[in-house]
Amino acid sequence: MAATRSDRRRTGLARDLYARFFELARAAGRDVVTCITAPTNEGSIAFHTPLGFFAGLDPDHEGPGVDKIVFRVDL
Repeated sequence: MAATRSDRRRTGLARDLYARFFELARAAGRDVVTCITAPTNEGSIAFHTPLGFFAGLDPDHEGPGVDKIVFRVDL
């Protein structure tokens, strides 16, 4: 799990960390990055969407009745 402390939100830290992570993933030959969040986590959805992630609901992702939003970005 990854998160940003509330006092560091809206500073660009998470965006910068993702940019670096994408560079490392590309250098390692990866072409897709995925992550998940709860359907109720509006902050996470609002953050990931402008970064180029596409989101889709994955019903029962963690078992019956435990739905998740799965984000995917092609590198």
